[in-house]
Amino acid sequence: MNKALHETFRQMHLLAPDPARSRGTLFVTWIGTQTPFKIGGRNEATVTMHYRLVRKDNSEALFDREITTSAGGRASTRPCVLDAAEQQLALADVQCFETEALKGLADAVAPVLTYLFHRLEERFDGRPTLLILDEAWIFLDHPLFAARIRERLKVLRKKNVAVLFATQSLADIAGSPIAPAIIESCPQRILLPNDRAIEPQGRDIYTRFGLNDRQIELISRATPKRHYYLQSARGNRLFELGLGPVALTLCGSSDPGAQARIDAVLAENGREEFAEAFLRDSGLDWAAELVAEHERRNPG
Repeated sequence: MNKALHETFRQMHLLAPDPARSRGTLFVTWIGTQTPFKIGGRNEATVTMHYRLVRKDNSEALFDREITTSAGGRASTRPCVLDAAEQQLALADVQCFETEALKGLADAVAPVLTYLFHRLEERFDGRPTLLILDEAWIFLDHPLFAARIRERLKVLRKKNVAVLFATQSLADIAGSPIAPAIIESCPQRILLPNDRAIEPQGRDIYTRFGLNDRQIELISRATPKRHYYLQSARGNRLFELGLGPVALTLCGSSDPGAQARIDAVLAENGREEFAEAFLRDSGLDWAAELVAEHERRNPG
């Protein structure tokens, strides 16, 4: 939210730490961006959003205005993230956006994420789609998304989009004002082993997600990187994924060392021969031979 707007709402006593006790509902709509061209100067993009604050008791509009803010000017010392001169974002069937840099740019979270969701939603046309929000706390902590998450999840389901929230700690979700919406709208959950789940603070969090004492005990005694606990409307079960060496090599190489090795193999062998070369580099010569044989039998 715009800082000046936030301060105005605070002075009007319209902001409440508990959403259930708030006096109004804020609706924020993405309008778009505009980038005026300047001769002899840098292009400066602007972001326009529509804010509408409505009282809960009588639906009176307390605030209804479009606000345009600059993504960064010539004298700005902060990084500019929305200052492109033209639209250059190209989307593929598999698309990833790295949001790590947004952690240090609190003011940029709302415009950037709103823009990305706006562009992604244009592609949701009923085809089965998986939307993964990794380290979801950056989305959950922002009031813009907290106010619309329940509505957004319903709309996405209608468009055949499955949403996956991934986080290293349940406390990220349990401590969010939209925890009830997440728990209600995401009935399928996969929980990782946690030996501290039986501690009082951890137990309280798992209890909020509907787990009983026996289920919490299973999670606390499960083996990390081997066991997973499925919680769903159809039943609950502790299971082992049981990946073989090839699957682990291709799907589980995520640490920094493995990523550096992937980059090196890719740079040396190219995309066409990456699978075979990476398996050989991982000590799986027999699997590499199978890949090579498949390529010989099915050229092109």
